[in-house]
Amino acid sequence: MLDALGPGTQVAQVRPVSGFNANLHPLFVPDEIGADRTYASLGADDVELVHDLSGDEVRVRVKATGEWADVLYAGVFAPLLLQPRLAPLLMDHPHGITDFGALVPRHITPVPGGDLVRTPRLRHRHLVLRRRRWELTGSTVAALLSELAAEGEVPVGTVARWRALLGVPDQLYLHGAPPARGGRVDEDLLRALDRPKPQYVDLGDALHLRCLGKWLTRHPDGVVLEEALPAPVRGETYAAVELVVETYRAGRANREEGR
Repeated sequence: MLDALGPGTQVAQVRPVSGFNANLHPLFVPDEIGADRTYASLGADDVELVHDLSGDEVRVRVKATGEWADVLYAGVFAPLLLQPRLAPLLMDHPHGITDFGALVPRHITPVPGGDLVRTPRLRHRHLVLRRRRWELTGSTVAALLSELAAEGEVPVGTVARWRALLGVPDQLYLHGAPPARGGRVDEDLLRALDRPKPQYVDLGDALHLRCLGKWLTRHPDGVVLEEALPAPVRGETYAAVELVVETYRAGRANREEGR
């Protein structure tokens, strides 16, 4: 990690817990910023936020040495939900949370019930930064639900027509339409966490077709269809596996002495 950042770079890690196991990170670099100086080499009072005029950036600087410190946070929990005292260490990006949505064109096509908004895939070299998406209004979802119900339990014909109309692949993630933004970013994020999780949908699977209407009724205000990438591969040779790994680090020798 240090080799990738280049020579002369000082990195200090932040490892907040906040009662969430996914925030229990191993120490990746020698220096750590934390409230307990028994474990951390730097305290919050040892660093400061400074406007770096040479790069026009807001950066963290070590008071004692005057050196810049790049803060490493291994993620999982959104910085907005952490303790307020840690926010300055994790929100030094000049534009806050970055969204790639502004970089992709929006193609609008009339469909039953309203307009379809389609956005292409966004890549950087071999990396996919944003998947293809199709946004359907609540009226369009209602029109689709009506046709699904009219065909019966396994609406193969209706799904085939709508797939051709929308131009979607057979494997998708189904999201609710994003709600209107409020006045506070943290409140918007908390509301987003309460929304239903994305649903994987295989439009070539009869069981999924039976459930499609039920999944769509969860989102009366509209849905976003997102290409499932990478998609689970059919067949006995391949499998899609989700792993949750919890790791532990050995306690330090002076743990009891420092208390």
